[in-house]
Amino acid sequence: MFLCSGLFAPLAPFARADGRADGSHSYAEAFDEGPRRKGPLLAEAQVGKVNFKVTTASPQAQRFFEQGMAQLHAFWFYEAERSFRRVLMHDPKCGMAYWGLALANRSNPDRARDFLTKTDALRPLLSAKERRWVDAYLPFFAKDGPNRTERGRKLVETLETMAFDYPADIEVKAFLVLHLWENSFEGIPLTTYEGVDALLREILAVEPMHSGAHHLRIHLWNKRDDRRALNSAALCGQSGPGAAHLWHMPGHTFSSLKRYDDAAWQQEAAARVDHAWMEANSLMPDQIHNYAHNNDWLVENLFFLGRVEEALKLAKNMIELPQLAPQTVVIGKAKFDAHRSSYVMGARRLVQVMLENELWEKLLQLRGTPYLQERVDVVDEAQRLNALVWACSQLGNRDEAALENGRLKALQHKVRHERFDAADHAEKDARKNSKPAADVSRAVTDTLSAQLKRVERVDALIAEGALAVALAADEKDEAGAQLVAAKEMSKVRRAAVEVRLGNGSDALKTIQEAAKQDGAQLLVGAALVEHLWREGKHDEARVEFAKIRKIAAYADQGLPALGRLRPVADAIGVDGDWRSKEAPAGDIGIRPELKTLGSVRWLPRAAPAWVMGADRGGFMRLDAMKGRPVLMVFYLGSGCIHCIEQLNLLAPLVDRYKAAGIDVLAVSTEALSELPKTNEQAKSGEGFPFPLLADPSLSTFKAYGAYDDFEEQPLHGLFLIDAHGYLRWQNISLKPFAQVEWLLSECTRLLKIPARKSGE
Repeated sequence: MFLCSGLFAPLAPFARADGRADGSHSYAEAFDEGPRRKGPLLAEAQVGKVNFKVTTASPQAQRFFEQGMAQLHAFWFYEAERSFRRVLMHDPKCGMAYWGLALANRSNPDRARDFLTKTDALRPLLSAKERRWVDAYLPFFAKDGPNRTERGRKLVETLETMAFDYPADIEVKAFLVLHLWENSFEGIPLTTYEGVDALLREILAVEPMHSGAHHLRIHLWNKRDDRRALNSAALCGQSGPGAAHLWHMPGHTFSSLKRYDDAAWQQEAAARVDHAWMEANSLMPDQIHNYAHNNDWLVENLFFLGRVEEALKLAKNMIELPQLAPQTVVIGKAKFDAHRSSYVMGARRLVQVMLENELWEKLLQLRGTPYLQERVDVVDEAQRLNALVWACSQLGNRDEAALENGRLKALQHKVRHERFDAADHAEKDARKNSKPAADVSRAVTDTLSAQLKRVERVDALIAEGALAVALAADEKDEAGAQLVAAKEMSKVRRAAVEVRLGNGSDALKTIQEAAKQDGAQLLVGAALVEHLWREGKHDEARVEFAKIRKIAAYADQGLPALGRLRPVADAIGVDGDWRSKEAPAGDIGIRPELKTLGSVRWLPRAAPAWVMGADRGGFMRLDAMKGRPVLMVFYLGSGCIHCIEQLNLLAPLVDRYKAAGIDVLAVSTEALSELPKTNEQAKSGEGFPFPLLADPSLSTFKAYGAYDDFEEQPLHGLFLIDAHGYLRWQNISLKPFAQVEWLLSECTRLLKIPARKSGE
């Protein structure tokens, strides 16, 4: 029996293009993480044009290297790593491929350093310029030395020297701009935005569709003067249309300029491109860089525009998506952040959109469903319960409102308890690491301060729930007192409450403040018209109504906020649908039809068919199992200690999985005759309580992606297939997945949600 780390043998050398092993080159430890399937060679028109010649005799290696560089420019780190690994498949001695792999892991310095040190043995093969590229980043990723700020400063100085020595090399300039911008978040402020923009203009003068230059230009001017990035916003997605992030980036520019219709278009384009890529490459949604962030932003833009039904559908789809398990490694991210997953962000947006648009019946209809179930995070749970209190109160269900409000109030104790638990943990962690007393004290103080914000948010939501109950009971004094403490309320809703309390003039001031901050949001603009009209300021209301007609061009007609403007429309003689549609702006570039980019929603793929021999006799086949979900465990045979540990972790839960309607089976790399060796290692002494299937040809492993294309070795995998044959969840990894309790909960949640058959 042997310890299995995902391979049958010690780390193997890369296979050469001619099929022979090259013993001079072996994998770095960093390859234990990361992509295991070969990425495709894309057309230059899809990924973006890059001219970066490296030392290699292989045309394919050169093409994959430049593709990886283009993907780096798009922050498409997962795919950049796949491309640079393909370089090494074609030319194991291309040292710059390891440099590219390091750059694809900038957020993971340990892994980047491991890649970069692999260039040591290949240094004699590098050109003088390539050695300078490597030497520029060695101290940046070094384990010891100056802090991050000083490393960033030194890297910029080195790149500036390279830019002087190679004035025609636009890639040096692109990386110089990248690190100038990144350093601005590390304590080194940009002292001349115009100077940095001049570098970008030099790049674009040589290559007008340089995706990295357009991408970085948007970042450079974002929130400072987004008008100056409009030309790049018009070209960014088109400069590398296969990279979703390049479609996403112009959304920054348009959102900052309050052009939410254009921002929504960009975010939807990005989502569609991501979905097409996931479908083609069998990836889970949150494995895609910024996928959750992009869709969260799209929901927000749709909400701002009054496209509420679309916003709700997308928020629900985000909740429906399979979740990554805690501690999952995501290429391009420093660490897993469950608080920014698609599920969590979608759940937050769903509550926000329904609450702000007064969709009380819909809120209560979703109570008890996977869309509005209890939240793990105490602040998220407070938001959910507050929305339910309002819905019950507004619909006259005072007993239900009181019940939900009681649950909301109970969170006050919980959030405070969490605060002091976090401080205790911070203290123990600091002492465990032998920190000085002053550092221990600081760790506790900092934690308490950070957690206080969560306490204050929950307190504000509790006050808001009490406000809703008081309004329903017509207790105006109590409502007024709670309104002061309800600091989480939007100004639109606050103004509405002030009117109910008889403070119309205060309501107008509140909404005028909101309009100064962002009058381009539909609910804000509509509320401004409503309150101006109510306070007798009809001329001003007419001016603002003309603006809201354009903002509401594609808003849902049945929104309560728009219905309250009917008297204004009637007064100025606008019959029927008063929304005003205008031609698109002239500075958005040439846009493709959105439907050509991919599906608007993520869709699970059909599980590949299989027929395999079983330890219990005969054959089993997937199509015979339709009608009942199945969890498939791919393991690496009876000789893998960690695989056997995984099966023994799962065995005691089989009855609970069955109670949830899920059958369990395990697929081995071994022949049918070898399966008894696995059963002999069951802790029960009676074999494992699920069928074992034999896949010695590895055809099923390969079909499901539980296979390392680079090492030509099987990998551990777990796959949930629903009753209709759709793959609803997967984990493919170097090590066996051990979080089987968590997985049971996730499988149960997912199976309550029907798989969508259409992306539209």
